[in-house]
Amino acid sequence: MFGIVVKTKSGKKIKNLLCPVNECGIGKARDNLLLLRGPEISPYHAEIQYTDNGLFIEDKSGGDTQVNGKDILRYGPLRPDDEISIGDFRISASMV
Repeated sequence: MFGIVVKTKSGKKIKNLLCPVNECGIGKARDNLLLLRGPEISPYHAEIQYTDNGLFIEDKSGGDTQVNGKDILRYGPLRPDDEISIGDFRISASMV
């Protein structure tokens, strides 16, 4: 299980989610665990994965996911201070 916090660009917390499975899909399709809306958000934008080596994020949108301001295709293990940027949202993830 891992936790996800979603904030706006300005830093306002808008979602706090516990992900009870090993993969948490992020995007605007209704079957994602983390549902985000916006013109820059793909239906299946990214996925955070829980592994024995920590949390990893994988871009599924074709290059529109950033960690700490840098474009990524896959990144990890995520540290508590890493900031994931997807559209106008800022996301952090941590093991619980």
